[in-house]
Amino acid sequence: MMENLKYKLGYSFIVCFRKVMDILFFAYKIIRHPIKNISIWLVGLLALLIYGNLSIEIKGKDMFFMSVGLVSIITFISNFLEKQTIDIDNKDNFYLGYNIKKLKFHNNLWFKRFNELPVKLLFWTIAILPIMMIGVELEYRSKVLNEMVEIIVSYIKYIDSIWLAAFIVSSFYCTALLIESVDLSRKNFSQSYLYKITNSFEMLKIKIEIEQDFKEIFNNIFNIKSRLGLENNFYSNAERVINYIVNKGDAVSASDSEIIEFYNIAFECEGNKIDELLNKIYKYAKCKEDKKKKFCIVTYMLSSILKQLQLYYHIKWNTITKLHVLPSGIVNIAIQDLNRLLQIEMQLHQNEEYKKIFWGIYRSEKYHFNEDKTESNLCISRICEILEEKFRDINFLNQYNDIDRMMKLFDVLNRVDSQTKDKRYFSPIFKILFEHIIDERSNENDFVKLFYDSMKNKYLPECLISERKEVSKNILLSGNLIANNILEYLLDFMQLEDIIVVLIFRLAYSERSGRKIMTIDEFKVWENAINKLTVRKDINYLKKSKFIDDLCSEISNSYVSHFIFEKFIKWMWSSLFEKFDEKKYEEFIKLGKEGIRKNFGLGSYIIVRLLLCNYPYRSLWTYEFKEENKKQIENELSSINDILNIEGVYI
Repeated sequence: MMENLKYKLGYSFIVCFRKVMDILFFAYKIIRHPIKNISIWLVGLLALLIYGNLSIEIKGKDMFFMSVGLVSIITFISNFLEKQTIDIDNKDNFYLGYNIKKLKFHNNLWFKRFNELPVKLLFWTIAILPIMMIGVELEYRSKVLNEMVEIIVSYIKYIDSIWLAAFIVSSFYCTALLIESVDLSRKNFSQSYLYKITNSFEMLKIKIEIEQDFKEIFNNIFNIKSRLGLENNFYSNAERVINYIVNKGDAVSASDSEIIEFYNIAFECEGNKIDELLNKIYKYAKCKEDKKKKFCIVTYMLSSILKQLQLYYHIKWNTITKLHVLPSGIVNIAIQDLNRLLQIEMQLHQNEEYKKIFWGIYRSEKYHFNEDKTESNLCISRICEILEEKFRDINFLNQYNDIDRMMKLFDVLNRVDSQTKDKRYFSPIFKILFEHIIDERSNENDFVKLFYDSMKNKYLPECLISERKEVSKNILLSGNLIANNILEYLLDFMQLEDIIVVLIFRLAYSERSGRKIMTIDEFKVWENAINKLTVRKDINYLKKSKFIDDLCSEISNSYVSHFIFEKFIKWMWSSLFEKFDEKKYEEFIKLGKEGIRKNFGLGSYIIVRLLLCNYPYRSLWTYEFKEENKKQIENELSSINDILNIEGVYI
């Protein structure tokens, strides 16, 4: 029994203590945050003014009815606000995480003040005090009650002053809120048919608010302590902010375009902060060694900021690889970062401190074999490695369709290559994307289709035209089987000299591989491609140039160099400008017997003549040949009879 009593007393003490502490903390908050609790201060000041200057003669009954009237207004406001609530799970109601449909309400001054109002305290004051006054006005038979009433009556002026002050302040807030509610409802109704227009201002305000948040975030990331190397948790802070941007963008956005917009806002703020640091870097880099002490400090600051930036880009892109970032987002971020890293490279490429920090032998995160031992920009190399990995994945490209942004990426990569005097970045990335064109698995990919069409544009930048030709040529020099439509597509990007090299190579490679030399359809593709070019550049022009040396050099560096020799190539080239008679045929046979000609039969040779020779030399007149040679020629050319027939060549 005693234990139970002790427990109840202890529990009661704890409850009372908590209540007292709550009251004390409430009082502390009122004093600590006077603006936020302005309503309570107004009630207090107004109560003092009323007590000292006014004589209040309001009966309890009148006070009660006035309180009821105020409650009616409050009930209307509550119902109105309830109707303004929307489904928070429906992202269509929000823009970048903010309630765009009701932003006018949430950002309204009086609605904000109403949220800060201690509603329970004020409204209970307004409700309880009239009831007390009604009780005071009654007569009781109990002596105790009458004595209590007398005590209350002695403080009646205080009670009246407090009630009236609370009523006036509450009425003022409620009236202001009522006016604002009616006004906003009227505006919403009158402009409801212009949804997007009416929300444009709200969208701008939301963007500004998000910008302010990210400005503060990046100011904290790149604070003075981190610049001086005194911030121990810089790595985790940088990783956390990238995680926050990506995950928050996905969480608050209703569409991919919104996610990209969120990324853009965040990384623009990042870029602005980095630009501030870069201005300091450029200033430090220009300092001359006039005062040794000052120069040491400047060098230290320059080194610290450069190390911080290099580390930040490393953290940023390592984190991006671990997250689900939209493909268009990755490309946009890459363009922004590569542009800024290029700017740094252009400004500081002669600075030794910069070279020590940003340049070195890049070690791939995944591929350790055949490691490049030449120095490169470590940050740029990391970004490009990630892009290469992403672009190899056809599923990644399935989600990307912005060909214009891809062109901007090519542009910045080309400028990086020009600045660093190295073809390290642009060519490999372009090659990966271009090769998707010839991959049958990519036929239905929307981006590949767009890329396919964009490459046919005659007004592409010179760097793309050159790379397009080079990649097309290398694909054909691989010797792999290629569909005729792809062959036609690739040949369209090449010059006559390149086509001749590729033609000889593929004929030799086909023979060596045991494949059919050439089909009629393939022959027509080659013929059309060459005819387009010979209109502008006749083969006689190439005879006068040093093309034969280039031809021999290219074949000697190809996969057929071990069986197509320079002497045979030169003989074949010179023979294209002469009539093919029995003497030429016997020379052709002799080259084969001597081992100078291997895996390049008469059929391949005749196809070369049909495609490249000028009209007088394309004919094959064998009526003056020996019968033995005629039969031999007939047997050797049996595999291309269909091609000879459509060309009107009869043996």
